[in-house]
Amino acid sequence: MYRKILALTIVALVTFSCNSLKPSGSVKNDPPDAPSNPYPADGAVNQEISLNMTWGWNDVDGDSLTFNIYFGTDANPPLIESNRRGSSFAPESLQYDHTYYWKVVADDGHGHQTGSPIWQFSTRALRSFDLLGQYTDASQGPFFDISGNIQSSYLYVTNRHSSGTRDSSLILDISNLNNISVTGYIRGALFGNQFGQGYLYSVGRRDSGFKLRAYSLGDPTNPNEEFRFDVSNIQDLAVENGYVYLYMNRFNVGQQNGVITVHDMAIVDTVITQPGPNWGRLRVFGNLLLLAEIEALEILNINNPDAPQIVTMAPTPGQCRDATISGTTIYIALHNMGIAIADISALPNTVPIGLIASVNQSTDLLLASQSILYVADYNLLIAYDITSPYSLYELARYQAPARITSLSFLQSLIITYTDSASTSGIQVIQIQP
Repeated sequence: MYRKILALTIVALVTFSCNSLKPSGSVKNDPPDAPSNPYPADGAVNQEISLNMTWGWNDVDGDSLTFNIYFGTDANPPLIESNRRGSSFAPESLQYDHTYYWKVVADDGHGHQTGSPIWQFSTRALRSFDLLGQYTDASQGPFFDISGNIQSSYLYVTNRHSSGTRDSSLILDISNLNNISVTGYIRGALFGNQFGQGYLYSVGRRDSGFKLRAYSLGDPTNPNEEFRFDVSNIQDLAVENGYVYLYMNRFNVGQQNGVITVHDMAIVDTVITQPGPNWGRLRVFGNLLLLAEIEALEILNINNPDAPQIVTMAPTPGQCRDATISGTTIYIALHNMGIAIADISALPNTVPIGLIASVNQSTDLLLASQSILYVADYNLLIAYDITSPYSLYELARYQAPARITSLSFLQSLIITYTDSASTSGIQVIQIQP
């Protein structure tokens, strides 16, 4: 009996002692501070449609916070994301000339939430292009490829117009953009008009058959033919460091297609390329020569210009019409799809980056210049900022009078357009400031 009483006494003392050590209440936890210091700042205007929104935060208890984000065009924005970790957010599909509202609610995971005030910002209006000058005498058209001698302010435009003997190129004086005028013709120049070490090269018909011609430009208004030789089945040419590269499509005559290299008006090499019945377009960028065919894009290394080598050949899901390079990024025009973007820093490997959808399903021409990508989509010209190829955003749009047939950047952007001989012209334009 004594032992039982003693045991009960010990248990009671231990129980009392443990209970006396428990705190009378839980540890205090304070709510987080309201999110602050938003970017864009509250009331900011003229913001780009591609931006990364950020905010400041603080929690006196050092808790790890998550954030609920409210965003939209309504003054009382809806919740679009919960429990986001990190204090930044990149909204998708922003539109030009819109006002957006947003707020952030911080959650400390202990039942406390604190919201910011509702902030707002406005995106800038979509810019257009200023028309600096134009030539609209359709009787001289239709107009196609452009090359220009900027030093002497002359423009050479393939017009495929029978002003003399067969096809020709028009020579325009653009020294006064308010009064662009014709100063002469290059007879028999069907296409090309590419400059290279003192000569203007073109392919065309004159007396009989097709010729590759080299014209000296001592008098830019009256180019003098210095060299020529016969060519056949040529569809495009590009010039780099005195070498002329010709794309030869002989599929329809039962022979192989290829790229011919010409130096000092003599053929020095021929590279067999992708077989196919359709035309191709050549572009040269440093030591890379691009061949855009309907079925594929081929990249050739011309570091040794006497012996170009195919680096890679990539079949394209859409009709490949053009390609351009900026830095280590290639932009590919897929006629009915849009612009495919890829990293080519480790050729022959190409790493896809993304695709910008076509507006008119006629993405046919591309030109990259000064961190801007110009895109011709039928008669619509779109300019994109390509400072970061992973986050392109649109800068401006321009509606040409007819289908755009060429893009050239010669101090300003020059386009040709044509739908027929009655609707054809040349315009000099620039993005509005």
